[in-house]
Amino acid sequence: MRGSDLRAFGDCIGKYKVIHKLGFGGSNNVWLCRVLHSEPIEYVAVKILLALTSTEGSGELVHFNRVQELAKSDPMIDKYCLLPLDYFLIKGPDGTHQCFVYPAAGPSLMELSKEVDNPHKSLRSLARQTAKAMLRSIGMESATEVNVRPENILLRLDSLAVMSEDEVLNALGEPIEVPIVLAEGFNDPELGRAPYGVIYPIDFGGPASRLASERICVIDFSESYDKDSPPPLGLALPGRYGAPELALGHRFSMASDIWSLAPTIFSIRTGHVLFDTYDPCADHVISCMVQLLGPLPEPWWSTVWKQRGVYFKDELDAEGNAVKVRVDSSSKYDLQESMSWWVGNCVPRGYYEHFTEFRCKLSKKEKDLLEDLIRMMCQYDPEKRPTIEQVLQHPWDEA
Repeated sequence: MRGSDLRAFGDCIGKYKVIHKLGFGGSNNVWLCRVLHSEPIEYVAVKILLALTSTEGSGELVHFNRVQELAKSDPMIDKYCLLPLDYFLIKGPDGTHQCFVYPAAGPSLMELSKEVDNPHKSLRSLARQTAKAMLRSIGMESATEVNVRPENILLRLDSLAVMSEDEVLNALGEPIEVPIVLAEGFNDPELGRAPYGVIYPIDFGGPASRLASERICVIDFSESYDKDSPPPLGLALPGRYGAPELALGHRFSMASDIWSLAPTIFSIRTGHVLFDTYDPCADHVISCMVQLLGPLPEPWWSTVWKQRGVYFKDELDAEGNAVKVRVDSSSKYDLQESMSWWVGNCVPRGYYEHFTEFRCKLSKKEKDLLEDLIRMMCQYDPEKRPTIEQVLQHPWDEA
């Protein structure tokens, strides 16, 4: 076995037998494993980091320790997050790799939105669970979650607990491996050796989605922080979900969490991205915010947002809308217009090339209430945003 990849399924990582591949990240692979000699049968997720990122300060180790700390102050935290089960090290040709063991989970909420049997009921329920998870983390004595986005919210695979290995593979499909062929002359020891092949993760876009429960779990607390010790400026957050003040020199606050929750709820419910740009860099995303929500307040508009002149002219139009620099682009594109299309035609069956086919439509009542909720949560002034309790009391969920 080489570090974060395996030579064959059936390999053992310590006391864990590899069954399938759950997923991967920029510096890790996550394997679905069965715990050897465990009765009753037990499946877990084993995340193996690259040797290069397996340091004492790795984000995964921070998350691992953080969740253990939170569990001490809140015994019910396992209702909304995956409690760590084990941690160990393995050695491979590239060095030492950190391995983290969690309960098995997947798919992400964005993957599931296209597969649930009853989108209206199920997706509203999942969005509400996400808000409740934030309420619980904000209500803790020690921390608030700061990395709210659909990719960090998974569904539990509770049904695996009653299945044999053969039944699991029949339900998930056999793993698919594509061998890697090296280019002629590739033999540079300093670059290390290439993996044996590329192994595709489980496709939860088909029958495998039936194994997922409708219970969510938050999987990344690596950037959570003590309420009395806010994180430094420049905290990394996905551009499409981060609040605008974070890109404009302000520190993170619980109000920033509320902003991040808004596009997350939107994505869960509709299967789309609210602030959708071809480039997730901060300036592109802010320009998208301006188109949907209107110009930034002063002094952000005139002086703080340094790249504003690249996207918009100094003067607003007669109706107070921002005017794009490019004359061939529409300057008026507001949230009402966006809601009318994205939400009125929600939950695409496929990805962008299939947007002409949709599974369901929202009623006018729900669409209007969802827009009202998004506007409340996405106010530029952090002090004007609602609390998480007010979000949970909003009538949208009952529409």
